Amino acid sequence: MNFVHRLDRFVASILFIVLVSASLRAQAPDPLETGFRHPPDAARPRTWWHWTMSNVTLDGITKDLEWMKRSGIAGFMLADVNFGRGHTVDRPIPFGTPEWYDAVRFAASEADRLDLEMSIFSSPGWSETGGPWVKPEQAMKKLVWSETAFEGGRRFSGQLAAPPNNIGQIRDTGASYYTSDSPEKPFYADAAVIAFRTPEIELDPATSSPPVVTTHLGPIDGTPLLDDKLATLLTLPAPADGSAAWIQYEYPQPFTARALTIGGKGGSANGIPVGRMLASDDGVEFRTLVTLPGAQLYRQGMVRTFSFPPVTAKYFRIELTGAPLGPAATMNQTPSAPASEYVLSEAVLHRGARRSPLGGRKPVSASSSNTTPCRRPTSPRPRPFPPTK
Repeated sequence: MNFVHRLDRFVASILFIVLVSASLRAQAPDPLETGFRHPPDAARPRTWWHWTMSNVTLDGITKDLEWMKRSGIAGFMLADVNFGRGHTVDRPIPFGTPEWYDAVRFAASEADRLDLEMSIFSSPGWSETGGPWVKPEQAMKKLVWSETAFEGGRRFSGQLAAPPNNIGQIRDTGASYYTSDSPEKPFYADAAVIAFRTPEIELDPATSSPPVVTTHLGPIDGTPLLDDKLATLLTLPAPADGSAAWIQYEYPQPFTARALTIGGKGGSANGIPVGRMLASDDGVEFRTLVTLPGAQLYRQGMVRTFSFPPVTAKYFRIELTGAPLGPAATMNQTPSAPASEYVLSEAVLHRGARRSPLGGRKPVSASSSNTTPCRRPTSPRPRPFPPTK
């Protein structure tokens, strides 16, 4: 009896300890859950805070920052921009004036009062490199190139083709994000002359014939897509029934492709349309090679090269199902809007491999097995930033 009594007390003690431990575990807060319910300031979001077209008031500064605090925003980057739209005020405060500096100091004091982190652009615009004090040769530049093909193994003394020399997003296009590009003559300077042997894979005469180009509307002249000129455009009306538009390349014999370069119209929201690239052996059954436009940044580029494992087919089709994605649609990840028409500046299939992280294509042209292209890359002046007040 005494042994049984002691055993009961022992079991009861163990049970009590287990219950207490379970209770303590139940009461102990989960740090991950606590962090989500009450995030520290280091984990809270920051935001851009635009002072647009000098439309700033001290009262507006206080109201904006108090709203940020109430909304759980922990800080901001003050960006004074002379571009865009929004509320207007009776007495704008132009960038760089004594009143503007007073407004910035006031914003900093309000940020301290509300315990908000403050950072600021060091220039009036999207980039810290623009301004009338920046000389053309010091400004940001784009790299452009030309190519001259000639027979290797001998001295060449001819004239190299001149690269494009114009203000625009890339290569020879005049497309731009803005309508206020400078009318000044662009800055231009040679950077290098590079001679290289044309890769053998680019010289296959069996696949050098151009494709027959057709669309959902019938045969077309595909020159604007194949002429290596972004300034020439092909406009394709979208089907009235809402189905996909398409452009098809049919080769005389199977063609092995390793990359596709495709270009849109250019501009802020005129990049590569939504769609896909497909291949087929018979023109009936197609398989998807590339989804367009692929992952992109806030503002997509005008031209992009997609690489993929070698695919041999007789038919290649670009299927277009939605308008190019602008900044808002990219950030919101909303479905693409329907398009009334599609505009392309280039669609080139490459036999050789390509790797182009910046969105431009690596051009190669050749006419015989011992042809040596000579590339002449240069740097013209980019488009200036919008003027500031």
